[in-house]
Amino acid sequence: QSTNAQTGCSGQITGTNRYSICRVNAGETLFIPTQGCSVPSIQVNNNSSKDIFVPTNDCAELSSVIVHLPTNTSATISSGLISGETFTDPRDGQVYPIVEIGSQVWMAKNLAYLPSVTSPGFQPSPDNPYYYVYDYYGTDVDEAKATANYATHGVLYNWFAATTACPSGWHLPSDAELHILESYLTATGSCDANRAGAGNLGWGCSPAGTLLKSGGATGFNALLSGFVEYPPAYEGLGGGAYYWSTESSCGSGYKYIRGLGNETGVYRYCAKDDIGASVRCLRD
Repeated sequence: QSTNAQTGCSGQITGTNRYSICRVNAGETLFIPTQGCSVPSIQVNNNSSKDIFVPTNDCAELSSVIVHLPTNTSATISSGLISGETFTDPRDGQVYPIVEIGSQVWMAKNLAYLPSVTSPGFQPSPDNPYYYVYDYYGTDVDEAKATANYATHGVLYNWFAATTACPSGWHLPSDAELHILESYLTATGSCDANRAGAGNLGWGCSPAGTLLKSGGATGFNALLSGFVEYPPAYEGLGGGAYYWSTESSCGSGYKYIRGLGNETGVYRYCAKDDIGASVRCLRD
């Protein structure tokens, strides 16, 4: 038997869908939404013969629950994955796992839609779509799809291509929608929606970066898939993940992008719109 934070709980904390105290009866499972904390949810399993009470006033208490539960009880951090649910792109048959994080539903791997493939050996136009596969320099779609980098990392898109790459029912996220994601996963500290700049100025929203990367608790499974730019160079594989947004207020020839790397936060900066970067689609 299972219950949720609306059953057996009292003292709702306004705006967070969390409660000050939750009761978990013997033999029951309690699912606690943890909006604003560093994990998407906590599931408390009570296999003991006694009822327990779980304090959830703040993120620190929720974290403490995991290590201080009574004997014969356990707590599981949810991955956020919608169990068994996938999306199949009707254009090419690609199958994407789906992850729910807060109020948003995302594809849990990089978009791999590849209607054509571009060799990075010439100057791209920002007003035409270009599609790249990391370390591939040819123009044969089937050949590009047969590479290990395509299977693992998907496709790198210039911004023009990224704006229309997602299938029907999905879309390239806006800068504001990406901020909803990162701020939802920010436990403490700054998550400025308008941060941007060189050096450390663009970093923020810790530990959202850690939680979004492969192995993080959210199930978003961001891989460090690198990027491509002209003059022809594929860079950053294993060092950084780069995701386009729709935002074009950076100035002529630049668009906002989110970056993940070795930091615990997320990097927001203006990138040249002719580079090739990854796309994660957000459900409409």
